[in-house]
Amino acid sequence: MDGSGSPALVVGTYERFLFGLGFSSAEATLERLFSLPAHKGVIHTVAARTPYLVSGGGDEQLHLYQLKEDADLGLILSPGRGGVYATAFYSAKPGSSKATHLLSGAADGSITVWRVDDWSVSKNMTGHSKAVTGLAVHNSGRIALSTSQDSHMRMWNLVKGKPQHKKKLAAPASAVQFLLGGESYALQEERAVSVYSTSEEGLYATFQHPCRVGALAFISEQEALTGAEDGCIRLWDSRTADRPSLTMKAHKRQCCAYCHHQTKGAGKSTSSSCHSLTSQSGLTAPC
Repeated sequence: MDGSGSPALVVGTYERFLFGLGFSSAEATLERLFSLPAHKGVIHTVAARTPYLVSGGGDEQLHLYQLKEDADLGLILSPGRGGVYATAFYSAKPGSSKATHLLSGAADGSITVWRVDDWSVSKNMTGHSKAVTGLAVHNSGRIALSTSQDSHMRMWNLVKGKPQHKKKLAAPASAVQFLLGGESYALQEERAVSVYSTSEEGLYATFQHPCRVGALAFISEQEALTGAEDGCIRLWDSRTADRPSLTMKAHKRQCCAYCHHQTKGAGKSTSSSCHSLTSQSGLTAPC
């Protein structure tokens, strides 16, 4: 939690509520800061980037908040038909931490680009034939990746608002994300996480699991944490991807979300902690 009292973690639930949690680095504990009835039903997606927070639900709406001012900005209706399943903030100004745009993916396969200054629609991009399951924006703010239940991954030119490339997948991916440096991306699949190079367009690591993968978070350019249906958290290294470096039983049931927290101490030392959530909790976004 920062000095303004803004949440370090936001959780969206199946019962329409959105929870904001503060994180204590000293005690490695979470404290509830707020709970809001954000939607009429299940919350499918949450995303946050200075200074905004957004949630998307099965009610076909996006609920907007401004974290610094602790202000509820209200609801906007998604242009796409069906629920909102994926969201991602990004900045069109490389190097800036402040969001300038928001992507939202709907059940009909459409992706909407929103301007955050007035929440108007900048572009509406179509290409997927089924629900969008994941969105990721390159740190340049010019390229985005999307996954869908139609078993395709698409690359989008955000400047032109047009599709640039598509890739047929063996099965639908539930999420996609760029790694920290932007030179690789990862697909979260049914029982595996596949890591690809953006420059060589080649698969260079696969994290195989004994059951369904429910969560993925890269903590460095090579290391990733995954959560699976067996309740285990696994630490992976893409350089030795044949088996996890560490396996820890964290929950009795499916682990479906992560928030990784890293703080820098004196010199070059760092300390890290990870909070995971079960399928009873919902979806998370670090703020």
